[in-house]
Amino acid sequence: MTKLQQHYINFQSQPTIPHKIQYLQKNQNELSTYNINVPNLIKAWSTNDWPWLRPKQTNPGNIQ
Repeated sequence: MTKLQQHYINFQSQPTIPHKIQYLQKNQNELSTYNINVPNLIKAWSTNDWPWLRPKQTNPGNIQ
């Protein structure tokens, strides 16, 4: 099992959101070596602001 797989298992086994955030904070440096944007994950878990929960743009990239 790789370290990344172990992190995944450890993270998934955290019982609450505060525990998940604490795990991310504690392991931020190592997780960042896998090109994981840990600050964005911490923000998403803290605020429940996930990309798929945001309203869809009606005219993305089209400036009028």
